[in-house]
Amino acid sequence: MNKLLIFIKYILLFISIFKFDYKEKIIPYLKINVEENVKEHSETETETETETEDKSYTEEELYILSHVIYGEAGGYSREEQIGVGSVVLNRVKSNRYPDTIKDVVFQKGQYACTWDGNYDRTPDQQAIDVAVYLLENGSQYPYYVLYQSQFKQGSHVYKKIGNTYFCYDIKDVK
Repeated sequence: MNKLLIFIKYILLFISIFKFDYKEKIIPYLKINVEENVKEHSETETETETETEDKSYTEEELYILSHVIYGEAGGYSREEQIGVGSVVLNRVKSNRYPDTIKDVVFQKGQYACTWDGNYDRTPDQQAIDVAVYLLENGSQYPYYVLYQSQFKQGSHVYKKIGNTYFCYDIKDVK
């Protein structure tokens, strides 16, 4: 049920961002599928299972983070996608970068997917799940890991996954 709610929220966010005419095209479809899915899930859920709407992130943050994860590491391992998302979250907390996910991702010259078209691809479920996990649990890398690229950056390599290096500068370690 949780994935269904995330999917519906994701669609509604898409609609609001792109001003899509949803009244005629999307809403009837969503109503039919939501009713069918709710019926299916309500038959299998136990009474002890509950959904929580308490979250510490916005739909826009989920949208942007899932798109940058997929744009930079679509088709890569979950571990590599966690690395990409963790670097974004570490940059938000660093005084060397902007303080929002949106501003970090769209900072000029930082994420190739924002200018090569890959950011605009629809994220797969794994990228969305990774984004939700990171938004709920925070970065999975030390705070000073601020670089992710196909080549070494900074002064040290924290980890290499596939062809991606996750790096830091020693001056950022406190």
